[in-house]
Amino acid sequence: METEAQPPFSFRMPVKIVSGAGSGGDVSAEMSELGCRRAFLVTDSHIAASGPAFDKLIKGLGPRLAGVFNEVTQDSGFEIIDKGAKMAADAGADCVVSVGGGSVIDTGKGICVALKNGGSIRDHMGVNILPGPQTPHIVLPTTSGTGSEVTNVAVIYDSLEKRKKNLLDHNIYPNTAVLDPEFLLGLPPPVTASTGMDAVTHAIEALHSMMKNPVSDALALQTIGLMGRWLPVAWAEPANIAARGHTLVASNLAGAAFSNAMVGLCHAIAHGLGGVARVPHGLANSIALPHVMRFNLEAEPKLYDQAAKALGLGAGDEVADWVEGMARRLDLPTTLKDAGVAEDSLGEVAEAAMTDGAALYNPRPVFEPDEIMPLLRLIWAGS
Repeated sequence: METEAQPPFSFRMPVKIVSGAGSGGDVSAEMSELGCRRAFLVTDSHIAASGPAFDKLIKGLGPRLAGVFNEVTQDSGFEIIDKGAKMAADAGADCVVSVGGGSVIDTGKGICVALKNGGSIRDHMGVNILPGPQTPHIVLPTTSGTGSEVTNVAVIYDSLEKRKKNLLDHNIYPNTAVLDPEFLLGLPPPVTASTGMDAVTHAIEALHSMMKNPVSDALALQTIGLMGRWLPVAWAEPANIAARGHTLVASNLAGAAFSNAMVGLCHAIAHGLGGVARVPHGLANSIALPHVMRFNLEAEPKLYDQAAKALGLGAGDEVADWVEGMARRLDLPTTLKDAGVAEDSLGEVAEAAMTDGAALYNPRPVFEPDEIMPLLRLIWAGS
């Protein structure tokens, strides 16, 4: 008789999720539910100049729109957040609506914190130090990748130290995530590819994390199955609303999975690559993931058996090849050399990775930069 007990775990997901084509036009109703009257919209210049879905959002907000901040950049930093927070305060905003990918959403989280507590976002960086709920936050993701609309972390770039830093706090979960696939129509194939591979990485790292649990496993496995089927369709057919909807939900599920289970060494390396070499996060994950998986398999040969089943593969050691094959299918670089990263920057990337909290949850423990230098050289040159 089987007697192995399930280890104890906790799972948190306080975000309301609204999904469906056209749902972005109903943000005013979500504001009313949160008791808000004045929305400060955070986005980037490209999205602010985009098409019908964004126009519908602006029209739906009407006089409730307090202002628009469209200065978010890739890997947004402290200075941008502080500028946005000041503009929001001057506009009398009582909630933030973020429309964009991970950088926009994380900027929105930072603005919510600075708007609520005053001062610079630098004053509030840390782990679970915020005293209570922050400025209400509604998020409309425009990529199927980060899952940041359902996570309790904001990754913020420190230009002085050339490092990505984490604000990790249960009080920065957004209140509402609106998953409207119309906001993804026409997303360029390279962005679809790299952000989609980011979601795949979230799911696979959640499956192997030291903090994994049955709920996060279920969400991660569903993500892998959905992305395996629909990501290539969304990449090949940018206007396919069904593919956009499925990948958007998959990204959301992966976000909920990894915000509870955490990630691992691949993300630590990706954060290092983003800070040191300015490699876009999804691309960095896509390139590093298969090599990190093989690195982990040396310690635990059955680590990816569940993922293999979700993909219809025979064994877990085939999943890394599947990841690499998917990247090639999506026409993404598969080495850091091809992505333009200088080989002599790898030492600095290793140092940054070992100071990143994600490395703590990797199933194969690593403690010193020298331990991952052979791995980084493989990621740089390929195998």
